[in-house]
Amino acid sequence: VRVGAREAVAVVGGGALWLWPPDGGTPKEIPLPEGADVSFDGGAPLVIADGRASIPLDGELASVEKPPGTGAVLSDGERVLTAVVQGPWIWVAPDGMTRSVEPQVPEGAGALHEVYTAGGGPNGGYVIAAWSLPGEDDRVVLAFHDWSDGSVTAAAEAALEGLEEAALVRSSGAAAFGPVVADPQKGAADTLEGFQVLSAAGDTVFGTAGGVAVATTAGAEPMELEGDVARPWGLLGGRAVVVADGDLYALVPE
Repeated sequence: VRVGAREAVAVVGGGALWLWPPDGGTPKEIPLPEGADVSFDGGAPLVIADGRASIPLDGELASVEKPPGTGAVLSDGERVLTAVVQGPWIWVAPDGMTRSVEPQVPEGAGALHEVYTAGGGPNGGYVIAAWSLPGEDDRVVLAFHDWSDGSVTAAAEAALEGLEEAALVRSSGAAAFGPVVADPQKGAADTLEGFQVLSAAGDTVFGTAGGVAVATTAGAEPMELEGDVARPWGLLGGRAVVVADGDLYALVPE
């Protein structure tokens, strides 16, 4: 994860957030408030406790003042992204600095329907939003917006039904939300009706379509997976991370 301008290995346990230097050494222990929830959707720890949002700073938790009516979504290591259902999102830092980002309207779209979620990592990220489609009541334009400037990195039409329950799954080169599979870096997105994403690794997303396990990329036909294929949960150091029969493996390409 990112903590300020540095990287760390994070573990939550024992009522604390533990941060190790990536090359080893003594961890820093940051006590967590009772009932705190820690998420890493922005590639950095975000701590929510008693309605307040905090991030690690100088060895302790530093809270931010959320703009009225907004909810904290994620942290990039130095700021917290806050958002509302309809409207711009706002970055907030512990020192009080704020920055509002107005999302760009996707080509062929109408008004902003809903901001769903966001995700990212050390190299940036995106906010997922649905825009109305003129003349259509049950379909929208689902867009992946750059979280820094609001520009559209990828977009595709999709059915509105089911998006409220969808989850964002992403990797270094691919992302999926609901039935939309995207490569935001290349600006490509396609809708695979009935697709339910499970994981992503590299430029490939894995899930099911019509009850069948498949792997696919933006703009490609899904490839059916055989029953004994180990689906990777991510790539780390050029190795595919998989779980099989209760064991964790990092597999080299060979």
